[in-house]
Amino acid sequence: MDWVQIIPLLVSLTFSVLLVLYIQWVKKPQLETQISDYSYHNDNRMKIAHIRVRNKPVRFLGRWMNRDLATNCRGVVRVNDASNGQLVREFTDLKWALNPEPLKFEVDRERKQLVVMVDPAIVMTAGLKNIGERWEDLDIAMKREGEQEFYINTSRNYPLNVKHPETRIDVRRCWLQVTIEFDNGRSKEGGYYLRNDSDKIVDFELSERPLE
Repeated sequence: MDWVQIIPLLVSLTFSVLLVLYIQWVKKPQLETQISDYSYHNDNRMKIAHIRVRNKPVRFLGRWMNRDLATNCRGVVRVNDASNGQLVREFTDLKWALNPEPLKFEVDRERKQLVVMVDPAIVMTAGLKNIGERWEDLDIAMKREGEQEFYINTSRNYPLNVKHPETRIDVRRCWLQVTIEFDNGRSKEGGYYLRNDSDKIVDFELSERPLE
């Protein structure tokens, strides 16, 4: 076999290897985030800010190929004071909005009433979700009308009518650095600005940059 025959074989082999590597790279999960809509609860006296997350669709080859599912995704947020940049606190296991609330209901037979309790089994899964190309809302922060503070909404921030000191934030304006971790990877960090200017939920807003 002379070089005239070897060179085309080498080119074909190299192209095949590069194509396989490219397809493997394209199929890797690649998560993106955006600000999503607020949700209101308790007769519009409680406001929850969300971001939404999806596995970014494949460009050009999207008709024939999807990315692999990003499995066991969990949200991580670092809260930084906007006035000095200092880290206030870091939280893991943010709750996915459509996952069941980590609660269970039992009947107190002596008092003849329904008792709400935290369900540890659901707590373990409320912060996990497999992400495909469909947008999924992630709870970020929660504020009640008439209160100065707000709360980061982790899977352990339940029941919502209880004030959990470990998730309380008293900073008026802050940057939220959000990362989605998943099996064998993590998203790029997304930065969002949160203002909390009064005890009114109308002044509780999430944006990509400081509002004037």
